Amino acid sequence: SYTYSGNSEEFVNTFNNSSFNKGVLAGKGEMVAAIAEEYGLDPNLLASIMALETGWGTSSAIKNYNNPGGMMDPSSNWMSLKHYSSLEEGIRAVAKNLKENYIDQGLTTISSIGAKYCPVGAANDPNGTNSGWVPSVTSIYNQLTGANITSTTQLM
Repeated sequence: SYTYSGNSEEFVNTFNNSSFNKGVLAGKGEMVAAIAEEYGLDPNLLASIMALETGWGTSSAIKNYNNPGGMMDPSSNWMSLKHYSSLEEGIRAVAKNLKENYIDQGLTTISSIGAKYCPVGAANDPNGTNSGWVPSVTSIYNQLTGANITSTTQLM
């Protein structure tokens, strides 16, 4: 298992000096850290998912809909992106979803989270990109933390 031992200041510094600095999440490290702390999450796990889902904050989903997590709208039968009124609301929605529907359900590895978050062969994944989610989130997590975890390492 692996528990991130860095403090909030270290996370914010790493976040703000990472590839996030080229997108709409630039300078938002403090907001991400505070929201992660509010939900009892490893901020690096939250950030890693957002990095992958938004191309480090550069995707149209985050620019146009404040959606940093590739969150799908249930009213569209999970086929269209959910829209949020602010970036903070979008980050909060991703954190709440991660906490309540994954971590609290015992899904505490990137591999187990990925199997539910973006299952391979899902109807809303016509290009088959979900298969790259787990290795990519794991790689980004290691990049942000300097750790060397695998996708099956227990987090928190």
